[in-house]
Amino acid sequence: MPHDTGGNSCHATVKRQVKDAEGNYIERSNKYPILDSRQYEVDYVNGRTEILIANIITQNIIARLDVKGHCQMLFDDII
Repeated sequence: MPHDTGGNSCHATVKRQVKDAEGNYIERSNKYPILDSRQYEVDYVNGRTEILIANIITQNIIARLDVKGHCQMLFDDII
């Protein structure tokens, strides 16, 4: 996921969809993905928490795929 304005990325976990004080979801899904404005709470591995729109999360997942839909992962450490 994007982590700062310098274009750096960081691993993150999508925790939950954001709700208002009354327990209602802030935004709703749309049958057209480009109009999907749901907001999610994202926790980065460095402890930072941020709210991102569904489209941003989807774009980052798709950007990691090759033309056949496969994802390549690199290991930081093997224990």
